[in-house]
Amino acid sequence: MLRPPARSCRPGPVPRALRRPCGSLAYWSGNAGDAAEARDQCAALLSVWERVLGPEHLETLGTRGSLAYWTGEAGNVAGARVQFAALLHVEERVLGPEHPETLATRHGLAYWTRQPERGTGPDAD
Repeated sequence: MLRPPARSCRPGPVPRALRRPCGSLAYWSGNAGDAAEARDQCAALLSVWERVLGPEHLETLGTRGSLAYWTGEAGNVAGARVQFAALLHVEERVLGPEHPETLATRHGLAYWTRQPERGTGPDAD
């Protein structure tokens, strides 16, 4: 099976969680331009991680970050903000405010807070 590179090929701010992709299919779908498919794959994987690893496991938190990122890329900017804000709250409590994952999530929240709302399609806010 092909594995994604250690760093994202996407330009611009990419959450640290995306550098440890939430699944090869999600990663490559998003990088091929299908953000909605990447979002859906992350959502499916998240439910598995929450059940198997628990909601506060580092892999689960990373997948939540990827889901938030791809939610925004799919056009739901407000949804990305909400997801990053909720994730930040958990990471600050579980990992601490200065942990690299927490800092990456804070960056993701700042990035999506600056973004204008997008379109009116089914994936938009």
